Amino acid sequence: MLVVFLGDSLTWRFDWEGAFSGMPVLQVRNRGMDGDTTGGVLSRLGRIVAVRPDLLFLQIGINDLLSFYQPPDEEELLPLFSRHREIQRRLLNSLPVLKLHVCSLIPVSSRFDASGGFNASIRALNRMLEKEARESELPYIDLYTPLSDDEGGLARQFDEDGVHLLPAAYKVWLETVRPHIMGFFRNR
Repeated sequence: MLVVFLGDSLTWRFDWEGAFSGMPVLQVRNRGMDGDTTGGVLSRLGRIVAVRPDLLFLQIGINDLLSFYQPPDEEELLPLFSRHREIQRRLLNSLPVLKLHVCSLIPVSSRFDASGGFNASIRALNRMLEKEARESELPYIDLYTPLSDDEGGLARQFDEDGVHLLPAAYKVWLETVRPHIMGFFRNR
């Protein structure tokens, strides 16, 4: 069974392969790319489809969102949401038996987002992603809530530089996705 983690530097900076190395029948590939965007993922989907994953976790969009000079409103989020939806559509059309999991965006820290506006935009996009996942009958994985503090920003114990994550955050992420992988593995 092949599991792929697809995303940007947040995905890329963790050793997903090593986290599951004790399971020889399970192959895990990290297809995160530093600085990637939804457009970048769309442009490299052919390489993802070519390896024919059984299970894929998609976590992408923070670089798109942070490219705005100020926090985008919901209307400004629509092109980003459309590209995310197009990634999902292309994956599922190319790999009809793929079990695709849509992961939320992760909060940024209050030192990076003092006004809280970017985190409000992230929450708005996450609501769109969750609604779309439910309507498409895809599993949605909320990473925002377990990694956020009381103000809705990235909790200090998880914050490396305002956006990127410390090892403690990856432990939470790993424990959040592990039941999905194990459940899929058991049901095969």
